[in-house]
Amino acid sequence: MTLIDRACYERGCACYDSRVDRDGVEVVQRKWVGLTDEERIMCRSYDPEEAVAKTEAKLREKNT
Repeated sequence: MTLIDRACYERGCACYDSRVDRDGVEVVQRKWVGLTDEERIMCRSYDPEEAVAKTEAKLREKNT
């Protein structure tokens, strides 16, 4: 768990700050889940934009 400054968090920054001692936001770091070889193959396409969209969607699904 990491404690970050609330104002920083609300602006979209999630950098650890050792100076934060109160009114911070606790952030739990989750383990990243990547794609399996089969999932990578399923995301391939002749259209690079479509392949990127498929890959992003699959990663979002697994890591949300």
